[in-house]
Amino acid sequence: MDYDAIIVGAGNNGLSCACKLSMAGARVAVLEATSIVGGAARTEELWPQFNVSSASYVLSLMPPQLINEFGLKEYGLRMLLMDPSMVQPFPNGKQLTMWRDPLKTLDEIAKFSERDAETAVKYYEVWDRFFQVFDKHLLTPNPPMLGQLEEELIHADMAHLLPLMLYGSMGDFLDEYFESEEVKAALVPEALIGSFTGPYTPGNMANMILHSMGMSTGVRGAWAYVEGGMGAVSRALKSCAESHGAKIFTDCEVSSVIVEGERAKGVRLKDGRLLSSKVVISSADIKRSILTLLGEDQVSSEDRRRIRALKNEGVSTKIHLALSQLPRFREGLDTNTVSSSIIHIGPSLTYLERAFDQAKYGEPSREPFVSLEFPTVHDKTLAPPGKHIASMFVQYTPYTLKNAQWDQIKQDYLDTVLDTLTPYVPNIREHIIHTHMYTPRDLEKTINISGGNIHHIDVNLAQSFGNRPLPSWGYTTPVKSYYLCGADTYPGGGVSGINGYNAATKVLLDLKGA
Repeated sequence: MDYDAIIVGAGNNGLSCACKLSMAGARVAVLEATSIVGGAARTEELWPQFNVSSASYVLSLMPPQLINEFGLKEYGLRMLLMDPSMVQPFPNGKQLTMWRDPLKTLDEIAKFSERDAETAVKYYEVWDRFFQVFDKHLLTPNPPMLGQLEEELIHADMAHLLPLMLYGSMGDFLDEYFESEEVKAALVPEALIGSFTGPYTPGNMANMILHSMGMSTGVRGAWAYVEGGMGAVSRALKSCAESHGAKIFTDCEVSSVIVEGERAKGVRLKDGRLLSSKVVISSADIKRSILTLLGEDQVSSEDRRRIRALKNEGVSTKIHLALSQLPRFREGLDTNTVSSSIIHIGPSLTYLERAFDQAKYGEPSREPFVSLEFPTVHDKTLAPPGKHIASMFVQYTPYTLKNAQWDQIKQDYLDTVLDTLTPYVPNIREHIIHTHMYTPRDLEKTINISGGNIHHIDVNLAQSFGNRPLPSWGYTTPVKSYYLCGADTYPGGGVSGINGYNAATKVLLDLKGA
């Protein structure tokens, strides 16, 4: 037996799984097909001396318990807190700023509606009460089924919230609470990030819950940069795992999982080598993990049908600009405030719903949602002195285009995005030195994500909680000793390490009971 556990893929969840298993004394090997550990949590030198968080870009979802248990700060993890956390500018010259201090945020909301500022207190109290229930189910080897959450919410006197908080849409939820269209626009993005849904798509509250649960910074839902880029998170996880004996191999591609006697026994590498282990854990997406690595003949026809039917169409594009200097913002936008925050360009629910509608029919949004940030304002190590990086998370850019190929339209679409920025950052084109773009097709090719979906599969109600990736699977598969720990397991995507941590807990329990 070569190892106790072989982990396929060194993304943040594969590395987190390796940390947990190796700290328990297991002999662990992590096999990464590319030359970079971290998956989407990577820092790439896209141009000389410009080091860019090229896919994932901020940290919030990793629980403090996990950070402390793995000692990630001792391994170099440094969070750089953002304050404000978000600025939402509007075409009429106004803007709404979200601060770490909730009282300052309420003052901002009051500029648009005093009634909404009063209602916002109740709105945030509802979320606090919800997370008192949800948080108990976060670090668990047994993801909660929807019915279980319902019962606990009913017991907590929150039954009246179930129709919208679980089954409805974020747009409907906001309509019930707020009257200001600007306030709604500022609060909706977390329900949309990375998912092929619009503001009024039923079930997108699951995505809102995922993106709002984060406590990495000590403030619910607040985001932080990481010194050295997001690759620093992966390097800290790698150092933790290696310090406890895990072996991590890059440029080491797995071609298949070996099954003998209805159990996973190891893996076959692309170069023909065989490695044996007691268990195999895949952090790849479920379609790759089951239909390719395991082999379709190892699962039932019904499971194959359900796996193929999972919604995994990528809809997000990352664009990076190397800049000669910070650009000028439009009149009324304070440079220090705006450049140190995330700027959301999506001024109304109608605007966002229209952008989603275009993508539904195979067209990239002509007026896209853009999340713009300047990480070099916080982290001077990422660029040469005086130079800056602008990074953009863009939706909706579907993996499958109806009348074009992404390689054909990349430059034109970059111009579309820059046109979207221009009313808010008028001279940004003047300072561009280099450009880089990862479409969903590029994410699939570079990071090995089927469909280029940053969550592996969409985070919607049908594909969340105990239904993720499929009902009753959790972190297991129909093949004994073969487990999953990627972003398509509970609770979903993002740089959290939770999926890998929970999968490792399940593996350790099973090994103990074997």
